[in-house]
Amino acid sequence: MRELEYAEAVKLFIEAGLSESTFRRKIKEHPIRHRMPEGRSRGAFYSEEDVKKAIEQNRKERTKKTIQGLKDMSRRIEKPKAPTKAEIALKDTIFRRAKPEDAQGMYELAERILSREGGHGIPPEKLIRFLSIPNSEIGHVLIKDNRIIGYFTIVPLRYEQVMQKMRREINISDILAEDLPMPEPGKRIECFIWEVMSEPKEKAIGQYLISKMLEFFHTLGKRGVEIEGVYAVASSIEGTILSYKVGMKLMKIPNITQPNYMPFELKVQENKNWLTKDYIHALESYKRRQERLERNALTLLDNEQKEEIHETD
Repeated sequence: MRELEYAEAVKLFIEAGLSESTFRRKIKEHPIRHRMPEGRSRGAFYSEEDVKKAIEQNRKERTKKTIQGLKDMSRRIEKPKAPTKAEIALKDTIFRRAKPEDAQGMYELAERILSREGGHGIPPEKLIRFLSIPNSEIGHVLIKDNRIIGYFTIVPLRYEQVMQKMRREINISDILAEDLPMPEPGKRIECFIWEVMSEPKEKAIGQYLISKMLEFFHTLGKRGVEIEGVYAVASSIEGTILSYKVGMKLMKIPNITQPNYMPFELKVQENKNWLTKDYIHALESYKRRQERLERNALTLLDNEQKEEIHETD
């Protein structure tokens, strides 16, 4: 049996890409035979055969670990997922404010959906009056392949106007555009959800429109528009369920409330839920920002007045 000195054995390990510490570990594990010459306390000799076997064994172990690592990695790499129904429905869509020229497409979508239950869409000539208001935000549409596949309309009203609507004394389309309150900072308004329209089977589109409604309310909050209440009238089971889901309460108006006319309200400042919380936070942030600006302006004015008095003296 040929024997190697310590340095020679270590050299073989290093040439194989291993370390001296690995060699020492192999000695402790006893796969490498070695002997200490008589009269020595250091400088053992090591079996060349065992050293080479240990190197080969270590090479096989590393190869095995590498292969297993590659297998584990390949399992972790996910295959491309098939697009969901929601992703397919919303692919290549455009969401924007409704324009006067959208009135016909909005009517056609609503007519197609509502006529199945004996209802009707809002005629284009009545919609146009609201969509033609300068910088109108009453309507928002979702478009795919140059076709309107969903939309919602939210009308700003004064309290007396919304109550007239809820009591069925007027229709929204009867209100003149110039009689509508403008959503302005510090101005209190009511919001009437006129329509939320999409094909009932297209759940993803309906959910997307609801999320965009929430974003719209949030935007109004950031602009300092104070919404007192949100109102809607449900004329179907789906509309009634949706109204309850968003936290609205049924208004029990004598001789008015009935299965095909369910008036709902949500007092925004009294009900902090998933529909209103972002809006409320945004409005509170706006008010705090305005208070800081006012304080800074008063401080600046006070300093200017002090400087004028000092100059006069």
